[in-house]
Formats: sequence, C-alpha cells, structure tokens
Amino acid sequence: MIKTRLLALLSEGKKYIIYQVLWQWVALLGQIISVFAIGNLVQKILEGRGNKEIVFLTLWILILMTALRFLADQMAARQQE
Repeated sequence: MIKTRLLALLSEGKKYIIYQVLWQWVALLGQIISVFAIGNLVQKILEGRGNKEIVFLTLWILILMTALRFLADQMAARQQE
C-alpha cells in the first residue's frame, strides 16, 4: 500500500510514484488475464472440448498480455529515472 504520510514528504516525486504504481497494476492485470486464459484452455482440454481455435485464441491472449506486461514494466522503470 502507498503510505500517504510518505507521499506528503515527497511532494515533487508524488506523480512518479503514482505512475509507477499504476503501471505495476496494469502489469498485474495482464498476468491475471494470462492465468485465466491458461486455466480456460486446460479446462476445455480436460472436458474434451479443446480444439485449434481455443489453442490459438489462448496463444494470442498470451502474446498480447506478455507484450502488455513488457510495456508496463518498461513504463514503470522509466518512472524511476
């Protein structure tokens, strides 16, 4: 959690701290979506309803979420500079 007292002491750095936390939340959201996509794929396969479309959809979701996480991590790192 963000300590409000700490933010009060760092008045000029407040904007960068908030941006960094927001980018970390975006990266976390991408990771959560990836886990649900993999879980959905495993469930479909175990139920016997797995097909190429499900595999390719999951693959695309994983590629997009990996790119999103990479972008969010890069943006969070820029906020530290």
